[in-house]
Amino acid sequence: MNRFFLLLPLIFAKCTFAEDAFEFKFGLLADNENRYQMLEETLSIPYITLNEGQRFGFIIFTDNNKYKFQSVLYLPSEPKNLSGDMLGQNSSSWSIGIKSPIYDLSGEKVQVMWLDKGDPQGEYKLELFIDGKLLKVIQFIVGR
Repeated sequence: MNRFFLLLPLIFAKCTFAEDAFEFKFGLLADNENRYQMLEETLSIPYITLNEGQRFGFIIFTDNNKYKFQSVLYLPSEPKNLSGDMLGQNSSSWSIGIKSPIYDLSGEKVQVMWLDKGDPQGEYKLELFIDGKLLKVIQFIVGR
């Protein structure tokens, strides 16, 4: 039953943008007075927790006035602690992906991610959707 509802936004999504209107960058982020900037583009994330000061994630660059955004994160295994968008996820989420809320956006989007003690090391996958359409898949490694 859940799978039917998860597919509805993809089936009924209306694509009203040019795919090349969006640029994605992924890597380590730097906090510059609560405005995050790309410090280093990389697909290899060191195992350094939020408490130790590391943040990573992606930035979407676009001039589009309005779009809907959602991400789905696949982890190599279940984390020991939950925080951020992961709060409230159930144990079956690790196999089907952890979905972010759907955001109504315009312009640039910065998605900040971090590691908590107990998060798994290994291969992660991140899917980025614009207006219900999968536009980018980012595969990255944490801590190896």
